[in-house]
Amino acid sequence: MDLNKIIGKPDWFSEAGLLIVLFASLSIAYNSYFVTASYYLPSYDNSMLHAGRARVIIETGRYAENEVVFGGGTPTYHVFVYPALVAGTSLLTGLDFAWAERLVGLVIALLLPFGYYLLSKCLFRDWRAGVASGLLVLFTPVFMQWATRNSPISIGNALVPLALFFILRREPALAAFCAAILAFDHPPSLLVLCFSALFFAIAEFLELILARNLLQKALFRPLEAVRAALSSLFPEIAAGLAGFFAYMAWNIRQTGASCLDFSCLPQRAAHEFGAPVPLFDYFSKNPHFFSIAGLLILPFYKKSGSRGKLLVASYFLANVILVKNDLLGIATFTERFVTYLGGAAAVLGGLAVSWFFSLVRGDAD
Repeated sequence: MDLNKIIGKPDWFSEAGLLIVLFASLSIAYNSYFVTASYYLPSYDNSMLHAGRARVIIETGRYAENEVVFGGGTPTYHVFVYPALVAGTSLLTGLDFAWAERLVGLVIALLLPFGYYLLSKCLFRDWRAGVASGLLVLFTPVFMQWATRNSPISIGNALVPLALFFILRREPALAAFCAAILAFDHPPSLLVLCFSALFFAIAEFLELILARNLLQKALFRPLEAVRAALSSLFPEIAAGLAGFFAYMAWNIRQTGASCLDFSCLPQRAAHEFGAPVPLFDYFSKNPHFFSIAGLLILPFYKKSGSRGKLLVASYFLANVILVKNDLLGIATFTERFVTYLGGAAAVLGGLAVSWFFSLVRGDAD
């Protein structure tokens, strides 16, 4: 695997900007885990459940397949990557459990803006967009509240932009790998990725029909049309299918075939975090309003190319639909999906900042 091919050639300004982003992220995470929390582990609410699962692994060497609350009488619907990572870090390093969880948190805090830096830099072909996106996610309150939490959602938020980056770079194996980790770490994060990949595949397929005359090929040379479509759409298809089938295998294993529609899961049954989210209020606040400027600039931004534009639009649309899923009659996790919308808004905000600096320099598209 050629990292220079994937990440891009070294550039002094780009690397200096990335160092600033990573230093800011590390400072915020360190202040949270060590200063604000003092010597007490900053775990609360559902984070304690995952901490409990990690302790079970450390003490028994096995994953707690039953719930760790209410007597543990029912199979758990939670997946295992995050508690296994914390437990493995503790066992391999010899660190106390609490310090191992802090170490994991610091590493994820560094990975988080790095993914947005890579994605935006690749999308908009400007290191300034990458640096701006990385900084914007660090100054998005709801995003940071959940994405740096001691729970699986932190890994989920870090891997979604990386998976999209690998899709954009046509690295199907790496995209599928990220999706599989998401499936065994945090299903809502996987849902964001799968929706984004689905919308992107549909948009790119429609573009292929128009640009490459696939409709005519499908009528007269159907096999050639299928090969052309699969070749172009393979990265997003691979990521989506890998994540979907991996999670469904776990879901069936834990709940049986009777829960294929996820109706047995507590969040789905209780419409957890189902308060409506007013998008006008959301995008009128700092730093989200930068994304509106990015959305207006996107159709006219020539550096991205059509594929980059379609990916950004699909990513943003997927998050808006998930945040407003109450309008679809689902009303589940609407408030939680605001976290992911903050990431999509940061990507568009990075475009706006990059374009502004290009305008000042006189080289804007």
